[in-house]
Amino acid sequence: MNQENIYSIALSLIPGLGPKTLTKLIEKYGNAENICRLSMEDFYKEPLNTRKFKINFLEQIELAKKEIDFCDKYNINIVNYLEPHYPKYLKEIDDFPIVLYYKGNLEVLNGKNLAIVGTRNATTYGKTFLEQNLSDRDLVRGLNIISGFALGIDSIAHQMCLKYQVPTTAVLPLSLKELYPKENTYMAQKIIDQGGLLLTESNSGEQYNKGLFPRRNRIIASLSDALLVVESDLKGGSMISAKIAFDYNKSVFALSGKSTDRYSRGCNELIKQNMASLVNSFEDVYREMNWRKTDKSTIMAQQDLIDKLPIEKKNIFQTIEKNPEISLELLGDKLKIELTELHGHLLDLELDNLVKKLPGNQYQVCL
Repeated sequence: MNQENIYSIALSLIPGLGPKTLTKLIEKYGNAENICRLSMEDFYKEPLNTRKFKINFLEQIELAKKEIDFCDKYNINIVNYLEPHYPKYLKEIDDFPIVLYYKGNLEVLNGKNLAIVGTRNATTYGKTFLEQNLSDRDLVRGLNIISGFALGIDSIAHQMCLKYQVPTTAVLPLSLKELYPKENTYMAQKIIDQGGLLLTESNSGEQYNKGLFPRRNRIIASLSDALLVVESDLKGGSMISAKIAFDYNKSVFALSGKSTDRYSRGCNELIKQNMASLVNSFEDVYREMNWRKTDKSTIMAQQDLIDKLPIEKKNIFQTIEKNPEISLELLGDKLKIELTELHGHLLDLELDNLVKKLPGNQYQVCL
């Protein structure tokens, strides 16, 4: 059992002790274990209003062990802030979650990450925009779409990603057992099955409250390279996400619309206030972000090569495609292939310009 997970969860389970205070404590004491080993006298001396937390660290640790048992029971993975596979962008904010719960492929975050947010009252305009762009293979190749799993634009973005085989990450407000909203339960399993990711900082004891949504939105904004608002009124969660991303110095984009359309008003306002760049397609995002768009003829030639691959090489390529920057050892474990045999197949794929080797014995597909 990962000891730092126990101590991180123990701290995160203290009611009212928020991420910002926790990160300040960790900055001072080095890690969660050191904090949990403080005497109550030393803990209450902290100038962070810790006196209001009447806690017993031994009891907190027992609660943390129960949470770990809960995660084991429901096949939920745990990652703490000290582990190398903890999402790197999250560590850049001053209130990063010290522990995350996830299902699926955490490595999908190693690619280009575009957050897509919008109103729960999506219109045909927003849906059509998403379908047109997410179905364009030369635009979405190498892209991971992050959204908040909510009804409306979020759900449509995830659904289009599943339809067109685009990796997607859903950041949830509640526990991965109590999926919210319940209408998306089936979609959650499809995201995992297609190599995507479900992620939350909420433990099994979190109860529904409105404060969970801005907390979730900061994770969406932090994980992304860029954030796109598809449709929004002047107020709402999407506007909050856009402002958080802007404060994090992320690139923010907004789909323009008619001034008379209610769910374009927020987008137009972001553009008017110079908080977002106007977009009419993903091509505008690519240009602003200096992301290279894959040429259609290159994709067709590459797809022809992939289609003609023997089954073992095709499996290797598809596994690397779903796991960007995967290590040689992990690739061998996933495919149950001896490393000497795997080396040979990878060399052939490199010579065909289908995959490339990265520093640290890692691999990714050629885009």
